[in-house]
Amino acid sequence: MAKDKAKKGKEDKKKHSKDKKHKDKDKKHKEKKHKDKEKKHKDKEKKHKDKDKKHRDKDKKHKDKDKKHEGKDKKKHHDKDKRHRDKEEKHRGGSKDRASRERHHDRSASTRSAASAKRRSDDDVKNKNTRDGRELEALLNRSFNGEFQTSYRLLSASCHFSRSGVALPGFARYFRHKSERHHRSAKRIILHMLRADRAPTFSSVPAPSTSSSRSSTGPTPLEAARAALEDVSSLRESAERAHEAAGRAGDLACQRFLSRELLPFYSAEEKGYADMISRLERVGPRLGLHIVDHELVQTMHG
Repeated sequence: MAKDKAKKGKEDKKKHSKDKKHKDKDKKHKEKKHKDKEKKHKDKEKKHKDKDKKHRDKDKKHKDKDKKHEGKDKKKHHDKDKRHRDKEEKHRGGSKDRASRERHHDRSASTRSAASAKRRSDDDVKNKNTRDGRELEALLNRSFNGEFQTSYRLLSASCHFSRSGVALPGFARYFRHKSERHHRSAKRIILHMLRADRAPTFSSVPAPSTSSSRSSTGPTPLEAARAALEDVSSLRESAERAHEAAGRAGDLACQRFLSRELLPFYSAEEKGYADMISRLERVGPRLGLHIVDHELVQTMHG
């Protein structure tokens, strides 16, 4: 009984081993079959791609061929049209030559008259520009010489207010500062003229007037401020005329210089002198004048 049982166990074990081998064999067979199938599918896709590429290359060749034929046909038509035109021109040669000679004669006459008119116009423009340039140079010379005269008069007023008999140190500093500003402005004009290759012409500076309604030795602060305002107004008008002359002469650099540097400077100076005149008229010539002088000592440096 025990032997039968052992024998049966061996047979079951053998049978189980055999089933396992069969299963492994089936599994390998299936995997191989699946791989073969995938490989065939990939080969098929590759063949399709190669086929599509061949078709594209074939289409491209056909297009290039059509394009070449079109170019040849176009060239043939162009050459044919050209031969036809040359033939027509040759046929009309005699009459065309006569007409061409007549037109050339008329054109030459009109060209000569136009050239003569242009020369006259250029000469007129050149003469006008020369006149405008001379006028502009004269106005610039007048401007910087006027600046020096104004600076000279303001320096004289500053020296007067510095004297011990007058003793207005604030106004002395105020007018000395204004004198230096006008002196720098004159040098700016001269520098601009030299850069523009214009010749600065210096004139003599007259001695400043010392007459006054209140003093025989010098002006009052109010009189000095009024005189300075008149000088600056005259300088501004001269600069405006120079700006117009620069426009007529086509000198854009000079126009920019006047409009950006000189005219704003004169406008600011006019406003400053006008404010000072209003203040001095309001405070009067006695205690108020000394209060303003003291304030100028505090605000003005140097």
